[in-house]
Amino acid sequence: MNKQIIKITACALLLICMVTGVSNLAHAEEGRLQIKVDEGLNGKAKRNKGFPITLTVTNNGEDFSGDLTVVIPRDYNSIGNKVIPIDIAAGATKKIHFSVPQMEGMNVFRNGLGQPSVEQFHLYEGNWEDGKKVPVDTGLSISPTYIQDNKAVIGVLTDQPDQLNYLKLLSFMGESPEILFLDAEDIPKDSTGLHVLDVLVIQDYDIANLSENRQKAIKQWMQKGGHIATGSTPGLMQQYGILSEDLPFQIEGKKSVNSIERFNQIEQFDITNFELYKGTAGKAATIKYEENGSPLVIQQNQGQGKITQFTYDISHPAFQEWGGNEDIWDSVVGNYQPNHNMNLYDRLGDTSRYFETLANFKLSTLAFLFLGYILLVVPILYFILKKIDKREWAWLVIPALAVITSVGLYVVGAQDRLGDYKTKAVSIVSVDQNGEGYGKGSVSMLSKESGTYTLEVDASLESFPTNTRRSTNMRAEDIPYIETGSDNSRVYFEDVEFWSPRSVTVNLPFKEYGHFSNTINFDDKHLTGEITNNFPYSFEDVYIVGGQSYQEIGSIQAGESKSLDINMQTQLLFQAPDERTAYQMFNRPTNNLNQNEQNVRRDLVQMAARYGMFADQNNPVLIGFTKDKIYDANVNGKETSQDNLHLVTQAVNINLGSGNKSVSTELRNPTLTTVEGQVRYNGLTRGDLMFDANQGTYLLKYNLPEAFTKQGFEVNKLSLDFQQRPGGVSFAIYNAKVDAYDSIEDASFDQNVQETYIEENTITIRATVPSNNMKGPIFVPSINVKGVTNP
Repeated sequence: MNKQIIKITACALLLICMVTGVSNLAHAEEGRLQIKVDEGLNGKAKRNKGFPITLTVTNNGEDFSGDLTVVIPRDYNSIGNKVIPIDIAAGATKKIHFSVPQMEGMNVFRNGLGQPSVEQFHLYEGNWEDGKKVPVDTGLSISPTYIQDNKAVIGVLTDQPDQLNYLKLLSFMGESPEILFLDAEDIPKDSTGLHVLDVLVIQDYDIANLSENRQKAIKQWMQKGGHIATGSTPGLMQQYGILSEDLPFQIEGKKSVNSIERFNQIEQFDITNFELYKGTAGKAATIKYEENGSPLVIQQNQGQGKITQFTYDISHPAFQEWGGNEDIWDSVVGNYQPNHNMNLYDRLGDTSRYFETLANFKLSTLAFLFLGYILLVVPILYFILKKIDKREWAWLVIPALAVITSVGLYVVGAQDRLGDYKTKAVSIVSVDQNGEGYGKGSVSMLSKESGTYTLEVDASLESFPTNTRRSTNMRAEDIPYIETGSDNSRVYFEDVEFWSPRSVTVNLPFKEYGHFSNTINFDDKHLTGEITNNFPYSFEDVYIVGGQSYQEIGSIQAGESKSLDINMQTQLLFQAPDERTAYQMFNRPTNNLNQNEQNVRRDLVQMAARYGMFADQNNPVLIGFTKDKIYDANVNGKETSQDNLHLVTQAVNINLGSGNKSVSTELRNPTLTTVEGQVRYNGLTRGDLMFDANQGTYLLKYNLPEAFTKQGFEVNKLSLDFQQRPGGVSFAIYNAKVDAYDSIEDASFDQNVQETYIEENTITIRATVPSNNMKGPIFVPSINVKGVTNP
């Protein structure tokens, strides 16, 4: 009995030791790497914009070498597994910085009300493909506080944040902005992490003390569409480091003033010994506000973005307390609109996934082939065999013909699988007059057989998988893996079906791509001049596009010059194009394009208009379609047979010549700003003359075309054209003479129009929406203007 008790006790102790050992081992493994996640700028981000992430990794065990994978759901259709190599010594702590292009959150995997079915972080000793999986804290996640889509986000770099707190009181489109005061460590080392910002305000801050990577990130962010707003201080050039060459105003001295009449026109600006900096504005700069020829606010485009410089200290107490500073900031920030890039990525992915295959055969063609086969096998073969008295051969000939025909049809239908791997690339590339720019695109591959495929592009393209297939039982291992090296970026697609497409989206880096050098003149309803293609690509079709009008130029080979002599049917070409132009260009049959290519071209032009890939100014645009290769894509390490269709856009100036010239145009692209109230939907950004809003007061600003204003233009007649006059909504036009709004009783004005209704080349219409506005959209007028150049 005692022996049995001893045996039972020994077994129990052994079992406890084993369980304890396993438990301790599991805990040791799980606690081997401690990971802390810091996401966003000051912990904040926007769902449709990129933001930075910092991982602080502490090794509590032995030396570790392996891969950390992070599931990144960019949106519901684009999910990737980012691979981060980790080599960390025992007892060490290491920081890892990276940025995500945007992130929807792990809710994309949520089934019902439970927790997401996929964990976000996974750790492997060795590599992710065949290494040992190491436990990691299951609670780890990237969970920034998301800012409302309709809020502008302003980042601030200053050593005196209290002096810029007044920025929190501003309003854009009826919403106060989100103000993020940043330190040096908050600035990411790549431009993607700054995409959460709409504007970066800098006041008396030493940019030159930032690391080179951080300075480059700010510069690249601006070149890709970011906006820097800076006050002026002594030694500004030295403070700005590599950004100093982008400043639009070179300071050469300063002066003290006791009054600024230009600001008094907005609201009384009471100042004493207010310092203004004197200097020289750059040739490409636009002076937004000036006093007696001295600039007050200057703006200059840099790449696809811009930099605004105030010639004074924007933290000065007098400017902080002045009620008119909101008007100044409103004109600087402009018409803020939420940016929904996720739709752009999805649509680009869709356009690249179309491959020419046997499915493009017309039904009539297949019916004809089948009929020919029947005729060959039955009557023709019968009579031939009968004539030579070999009808018994039919038992061999008919099966042989069937095999040959089947093989032939298979070869025709499977030609995409028999040669090189097939890829297709589509992009939108936007360049400035110097040929510098950036782009967005998508690359798709077509599988030959089921299996694992690797789609590889240059690392600068920042590839990310799109059109990811989700399911209720999806595992992290089913999501495409993204490996980024110093030279290449690879996306791994596993369990790809037979003859199926897989896609990645790409961001083309800001660099020099080439440009159209041009001289375009307008005279007596004719466009004349010359365009030279200085791109390394040939263009099949080139157009001048403006407003809702376009003129076809034709094909231009690389290095070729082409003379223009175009009879214009309308004078609507002088403004930036909108989305409706795409439908006018490609909604009709053409001789040289099939319907599918027409649809792709239309979608590319529409996307360029909707997502800000045209120039930011009120100018027409040269666009061209090229099928030349702009970047390479490899599949499984091999070169591919790559089809290309890229849209290239460049703003263009139309010269109206010297002397008095009578011109007219229709203004259809007003910008919408909010005095009071909230905009629910803004159709103006899509070319629709309507918006929807709550009770309040809204301003519609119609800018005269730059082609008119740069040479001097005097409006002598304007008329308002309402497609539909909304009931209850009242409209008034700004009268600059009396600084008040005149109710619109008559839709046409022809007396002293320039002096009365034009201020800074802008016509302003005020729309007042009553409290009982439940009748749907508010339709706004287009404005027809007539006048004389060089008055």
